[in-house]
Amino acid sequence: SYVGSSYLYPRTFGTHAAVMAWNNSNATMRIEDPFAIASQFLNKAIDSSISGVVHVVSCLPVLLLALVTLWIGIRLIDCLARFVEQKLETCRIPHKGSNSITNMQRAVGGGSSNAVISCCQPEESSDEESEQELAQGNSSSTAARSIPPVLLHCAVSAVKATLKMLLFISIASFLGFNTLDVVALLSAFTFSVGLAIKSVFADVARGVVLILFRPYDEGDLVSVNDMLGKVKRVSLCETSFTTLDSKTVFMPNSLVRSITNYNILSTLREDVKFKIANVQDLTKAKTALLKVAKEHENVLQDPAPVVLVAEQTDIGIELWIRLYMKAADFIPVPFSVRERGLLALHAQGIMLAKGLLLDDKKTN
Repeated sequence: SYVGSSYLYPRTFGTHAAVMAWNNSNATMRIEDPFAIASQFLNKAIDSSISGVVHVVSCLPVLLLALVTLWIGIRLIDCLARFVEQKLETCRIPHKGSNSITNMQRAVGGGSSNAVISCCQPEESSDEESEQELAQGNSSSTAARSIPPVLLHCAVSAVKATLKMLLFISIASFLGFNTLDVVALLSAFTFSVGLAIKSVFADVARGVVLILFRPYDEGDLVSVNDMLGKVKRVSLCETSFTTLDSKTVFMPNSLVRSITNYNILSTLREDVKFKIANVQDLTKAKTALLKVAKEHENVLQDPAPVVLVAEQTDIGIELWIRLYMKAADFIPVPFSVRERGLLALHAQGIMLAKGLLLDDKKTN
């Protein structure tokens, strides 16, 4: 029993001593000055701020180097893309087999089987015929060999965006970020933006269709959704047009529905309309209008222009000058022919029907 009591006594004494020390420390904390606690907290905050500033200052050269590298890389990519685009615009693709294709089209149009067989074989043409073909079809062959501007701009833009994204990922990896995390962050950001603006997906899908099937190229005169103008630029999201009154219209690709291209064919037909009074001499009016069409320098004489009687009403007789012109002259020629026709009718003393607009097709 003595050994047991002597064994338990030190443990009881040790536990009691620990409790007394804990109570003394709590009492000391309770009686400590609050201003001292605030000063200690302020000193710790200042120390942590100073260490953070020192860390930022130590990383500042690396950050500045990364920003300068990013800026120089973006400028180099833009300059390189502009240089490559200019070079590709002047580049020509070799166009082989055009003569055989042309001969086959002629043979099919003529319906001769022997001609179809012979056009597939190499033919020996004289030097004079080849020189005439080169002189006549120089401009058309050059246009056929050039790279389509729509495909060129979209390809250069896609490559430029890809290079910029790779540059951004490389800079992030240089700063110590994980490359996979950066790619995941960019993917999530792109997906969230795409969900926020769902119409962009429709514009991009329609833009891909326009670029692949190419119903029009840059510089073509088109009528899209009852709007007449020239195609200025085609991108994945929108198409810009320049109207006849020098206005630039930006149209989302999803809204491009009805398309009329006036540059697919080399020649176009147009009907210039006049309406004369019933009491006037019809033969004299037709002769005067036909003379205007034949003497016009930009009206094609093959097919020859004709003057047609469209209809006769109680108000007057409607006459049409049916003429053919080059696609590049589709806008100015009808205005010029209409003006000269009015002057010719006035010179012959022929009166127009009163209270009617001659032709409102191109005046809207």
